[in-house]
Amino acid sequence: MKKFFFIYMMLCAYSFHAQQTIYDEATVLYKKELRGGIEVHGHGIGLFFTKGYYKSVDNVLEVNVSLVNMKSPNEDRRFNFWDDRARSYIYGKMNHFYLLRPSIGKRQLFAYKDRKSGVEFSYSWAIGPSFGITKPYFLEIAVPIDQSRRILVKEKYDPQEHFLGNIYGRASWFNGFSELKGYVGAYGKLGFNMEFSREQTAIQGIEAGIALDAFPDEIPILADETFSGVVNKNKGLFFSFYARLFLGKKYN
Repeated sequence: MKKFFFIYMMLCAYSFHAQQTIYDEATVLYKKELRGGIEVHGHGIGLFFTKGYYKSVDNVLEVNVSLVNMKSPNEDRRFNFWDDRARSYIYGKMNHFYLLRPSIGKRQLFAYKDRKSGVEFSYSWAIGPSFGITKPYFLEIAVPIDQSRRILVKEKYDPQEHFLGNIYGRASWFNGFSELKGYVGAYGKLGFNMEFSREQTAIQGIEAGIALDAFPDEIPILADETFSGVVNKNKGLFFSFYARLFLGKKYN
């Protein structure tokens, strides 16, 4: 009988060890988390940062901030036809446009990881102000000084002065910071998250969703008309699909 009991206890211990090998160790409930990463959307790219506060096991209050650029879907990239050393440029582009989005929202978990190799699913939403910033787009303009020589001058794009015949190429991005202009609007997003880190304290995953930035004024990204005769409609509403790749950690 003692021998049978000993064998039974050994089998129970082995089974318990095997289950710990297959399944996660006891889950620790963390109070906070940090995550950040890269955001790619239909008209640009950027960075984001999120701090989360667990209100319950499946409900997280999130404070977010993101910085992205926003391009016009009508942008027309051109190349210098007389000098291939020049940098390409966007013909008709008047301003770079950047968005700073502080926001607050919630993330709701609806599928939990039951093992280290599992995947956790959740959805999230956030709303907040959207601070738009325009920075003039600068070009290198070929200015003739006599019949055979030209000099390059850096100027912000002016549709009345600059044409394919005198634009040499794109100037440095670092021009124009003294002429920034701000716009205030509203921002909202809805996303679905998939988190697949194998460690309890680590965060690793992807998010995909939709976002909307709305401004009361049109944002002057492009001139009204380009060389091709296409009329550009600058707008104050920017709807986009986005994807995020994030890393982070949970902690107390």
